[in-house]
Amino acid sequence: MGATVKQRLIEFLKYKNISQRTFAKLVGLSDGYVNAIRESIQPDTVRKIAECYPELSTGWLLTGEGEMLKRQIFDLKEFRAANNLTQGDAAVYFGVTQSFISQVERNVRPVPDEFISKIKAEGKFIIQEGSGTVALAEIKNTSFVLVPLYNFDAVGGMGASNDIIDAPAYIERYIPFAGARKDDICISVTGNSMMPTYSSGSILLVRKVDGWKEYFGYGLCYVLFLKDGRRILKEVQKSEADPQKYVLCVSYNSKNPSEELPRDFIIGVYKVIMVLTNEGF
Repeated sequence: MGATVKQRLIEFLKYKNISQRTFAKLVGLSDGYVNAIRESIQPDTVRKIAECYPELSTGWLLTGEGEMLKRQIFDLKEFRAANNLTQGDAAVYFGVTQSFISQVERNVRPVPDEFISKIKAEGKFIIQEGSGTVALAEIKNTSFVLVPLYNFDAVGGMGASNDIIDAPAYIERYIPFAGARKDDICISVTGNSMMPTYSSGSILLVRKVDGWKEYFGYGLCYVLFLKDGRRILKEVQKSEADPQKYVLCVSYNSKNPSEELPRDFIIGVYKVIMVLTNEGF
């Protein structure tokens, strides 16, 4: 029998050489949280852990698949060149000696995990992960928030199935968005019924709507979490049949007709704030 989520978390804490109590305090959890873990960890808690320990693979933590640590390559020379920093400037920023910076750039020393943790925590630099390299660029006069991209999708079609079903939710990576809020999340789009505005492969920045049962902002796009486990992306309009019991889900692809959806079949609503496509925003 494979290791449990609890056992994998304890393994990570041993690797970091920190106690369960210290871990709980840093993440903002109760002292006995680790010992109280049963089958899995709630998405909000996973997010807190990922924010404190960006080097930890949340996929490994939840499923046991892959490696415990993310494989990231931080090119310190590239970082300094992109931001016009000397070795002395970098040493001051990271709180180390210039000699230490030189040794890292010559691969005499590994890049400390704390370097990337510091950048993420302070939000002064964007971290973009691609092709196995962590490249950084300074944000000037703009407020960015690193938003977690979860492993599940929102499908455009009313009758279509999601690509990801019956799987634990975990954070794949973080994406910088200007003007995002702390509790916003990112979800990928599948299906073609919301084209051309939301094409398959696009990434949505979405925000939870707490009072949707009392008031729906008609004419806007939402990701609707349904009782059968599906997540659909639709523009929501006022129902023509019975506004108290239904909402009208509108598709942007002319081949897909609008459909009435019972309100009591909806269990959660997220408003679409922004979309990121292969062509940009």
